Amino acid sequence: MTTIAPERTADREWEALLAEQGDAVEPASYRGVEPDGYLKTGDIINRGDTSETPAPMKISDLKFKGYVQVWDNVTGNESLTPWWLLWQTMRLRREDGTAMFTRINPHIPPDHGEDLFCPLNPKAPADQRFIGGGFKACRKQHIPNEDAQLKHVQSKHSRAYAAMERNRVTRERAEDRALQQEMVRSQQAAMEALAGAMGPRVQAATITSTAAVVHAAVAPASEVAKPFTATCADCGSEFHGAKQEYANAGLRGHRRAKHPVSGEAPEPTEG
Repeated sequence: MTTIAPERTADREWEALLAEQGDAVEPASYRGVEPDGYLKTGDIINRGDTSETPAPMKISDLKFKGYVQVWDNVTGNESLTPWWLLWQTMRLRREDGTAMFTRINPHIPPDHGEDLFCPLNPKAPADQRFIGGGFKACRKQHIPNEDAQLKHVQSKHSRAYAAMERNRVTRERAEDRALQQEMVRSQQAAMEALAGAMGPRVQAATITSTAAVVHAAVAPASEVAKPFTATCADCGSEFHGAKQEYANAGLRGHRRAKHPVSGEAPEPTEG
């Protein structure tokens, strides 16, 4: 019985795989590619100008023959596979039995999803571009969605992201303030219109009520937070507090300083 060595079987399968690619693949394309950062044939390791390395050294050959370009024949995504794994890579099949990779670039347009730009990219749309602050421009584009865009800015442009967040908070506060003022004006106009339709007496009462509503809407926080009042019977000074006892305490201190009398101080007058 004749047996075929595994090496010859692998060679035949490899030749069949190459034949599937057709004549479009030029022999030069089968040479390995060497990514940036890898040593390449012809690279100079040293120039021999030091006492430790008196003779120049230059790479004449590499045992590692680099990577080979392959493309997914469905998505068109390019990958690099080591030369010694190319045979196994080309044997990978999909569930329907078709090859998963090809050595011929299928030129399939990539799917970039929403195809967004980094906000620091000068090519970004005007309404999405972050201008100012002296931040360095970024060329990142083809971002598939907003989540990926946010992660990119957070990881690559942390200072710009902090500035963008401050601008967002300031803008939202201004918008909220403008909306509150518009609601107050709209409510005041509606109450005045209602009062005009109900007669002069009701109109006067409604306008007074409206003024109180507007005052409450725009009153300082310190005034709104201290609704209780105590009044000095001697000079009429008023003291406010978040609780009545706080206002009374302020009045008692005032009387001890401004109106000292023997015995107990008069009870404060609550407003």
